[in-house]
Amino acid sequence: MTTLQFLARGASRLAAVAIVVTSPMWAQITGTYTIDSAQPASPTNFVTFADAVTALSAGVAGPVVFDVYNGVGPYAGFGITAPLAGSTGVNRIVFQAAPGQNPVISGPAVGNVQTIKFGTANTANTGPKYITLQGLTVTGAAAGAGIIAAGCDGIVIANCKVHTSGSGIVLTQSPNSTVQDCEVYGVGMTTGTPGSATYTGGIALVDSSNACVVQRNRIHDCSGIGFFMGGAGSATGQVRDNFVVNNTIWNCLGNATYPGGIVCRRATNSTLAYNSVSMPANSTQPGLSIQAAASTTIVPNIGPMAEVSNNVVQHAGSGACINFDVTTAVVPTVFDYNLYAAVGSGPVGKVATVNYATLAAWQTLTAPSLIGKESNTIAGAAGFLNPNGDLHIIPSSAALATGSVSVIPVVDDMDQQPRTVPPCRGADERTAPPLYAAFALPSTTTAPAGFGPLAFTVSFVDQSQSNAPAGISSWAWDFNGDNIVDSNLQFPTYTYNTPGVYSVSLTVTDGVNGSDTLTRSNLITVQPYKFQFFTSGLGAGDLFISPVPNSQNPTASMGYMFLSFNTTQAIGTGGLFGVQPDPTSWNILLSPPAPGDLFHWYVVPGLFPNTPFAVPVGTLSFLAGQSLDGVQVDVSPSFTIVAKSNVSRVTF
Repeated sequence: MTTLQFLARGASRLAAVAIVVTSPMWAQITGTYTIDSAQPASPTNFVTFADAVTALSAGVAGPVVFDVYNGVGPYAGFGITAPLAGSTGVNRIVFQAAPGQNPVISGPAVGNVQTIKFGTANTANTGPKYITLQGLTVTGAAAGAGIIAAGCDGIVIANCKVHTSGSGIVLTQSPNSTVQDCEVYGVGMTTGTPGSATYTGGIALVDSSNACVVQRNRIHDCSGIGFFMGGAGSATGQVRDNFVVNNTIWNCLGNATYPGGIVCRRATNSTLAYNSVSMPANSTQPGLSIQAAASTTIVPNIGPMAEVSNNVVQHAGSGACINFDVTTAVVPTVFDYNLYAAVGSGPVGKVATVNYATLAAWQTLTAPSLIGKESNTIAGAAGFLNPNGDLHIIPSSAALATGSVSVIPVVDDMDQQPRTVPPCRGADERTAPPLYAAFALPSTTTAPAGFGPLAFTVSFVDQSQSNAPAGISSWAWDFNGDNIVDSNLQFPTYTYNTPGVYSVSLTVTDGVNGSDTLTRSNLITVQPYKFQFFTSGLGAGDLFISPVPNSQNPTASMGYMFLSFNTTQAIGTGGLFGVQPDPTSWNILLSPPAPGDLFHWYVVPGLFPNTPFAVPVGTLSFLAGQSLDGVQVDVSPSFTIVAKSNVSRVTF
């Protein structure tokens, strides 16, 4: 049994509220826990990922969620080698970034070359199942993958960032898995056991990683393949039934044993649609390569891909936009409505060693036979906003509203905006001219966490276009996703004062064509503001808050400091440190605040917490040897918590 206390209002008069929390012990765990290396270990907090994995070793009795905090620095890599008892599609194990956090896992797991490794062998059903990674940054495995799953099932990797490793995200013998909304960059061609450098990429589905979904990922600046799907010439080496849509790949050289920006090798009945690829000027490899699709020696026989459609491939180098590695390759069952932009010295297509400079020459191929295929594919301008960094399209793009809904239905695009009829080709859906809303991706979209007020100012650059004689007449920006116009300037700046993740929208209007809106979802991230307690210690009896907490939240009317002397509880957990106070707690807290009161204040510039606070030496001598936790919260006029700081701990 644990008793949590907080103190409210005034150093001279301390009001305490006790909350009793009973924590049962399980042989198999379930529920929500934290991973936070900045806090001490407890029954609900793990200092390392390895500690959390140890707690999972007995299995799970229900769903398990680990909320991961930034901690004191990068976490060491970790691995789960074998299936976990009780883990099912319902009893999923989730490692996710806590709200407003951006935890980093760096360096290989103990005994491995991967940073995060699930399973140990390229054999079906030998690894763990039903694990989710969400919102994590993974790096530092120079000789292996950032994340690899081997012999697993039902793995979900979402909204993760993987960079500066031997390779990115690799699923081998791991069916029914999902990789979505991730960013992979700065990776090479080395996977490490049980992966293979032959079958690798920024993201790779290898050897019976079947029925997987790969969508809305950004892969860039890699020396090897951007996306690879396939495997060896064996019954277990092929991949089947995968769905790969709305991914953007740029500035990847495509070097590998089976090279290309996107490579599909023995990818039976799989769909590759609405993807955008931009190959750099120094690349000699194809943008899209379909390889070794047919074999009569394997049981079951490797058949064609189900569909390759509505993709955009631009090549600024000497490689081909589209490639077949052999003349006997079986072309996809549905192969049409693609767009090829050969803007370098390379051809539109290539088969084995023969180049086909024009789309017309490509469409008449008989080996492999393209008769009846690619008839609606076009050669034209991809029209990317930035082919080396932003594959949204501009109004002059040949991809704009020229795709087909008669092929694979995809209801949204890379930004999760609805597809129109007809849809755009490639990963980005845009309304057709004559009026077009667009704005550049800001150079910095994430404000770093830090102490004190964290005003994060972002500049926005309008790129909208209109054919109206007078041009665009008005701009309406919503910077925080609340459907309220924040600026009518064409090139505004906006300051974010409140932690959170924000979508940004621009609506433009002219006098002829009405209006058009572009929304970039979850574009801006403002990390939590922080504060810290300091004391001279050794019984000096003083207390300092430096720097002061941020109280610039525009929706806040007042603030509170919650304190607790029960430091056996994990920091940031327990009553009032992570939940909404009940009415009784508010009644105790709502004594009239005084200007500059440490524990309860009005949010007024020039008063605490916007000015420093210090308790003189000797004032708190009676607390010598005790530890104190504190958290600041901002409260709305309706007494809901609109933001809270980190929890700081001090020992007198």
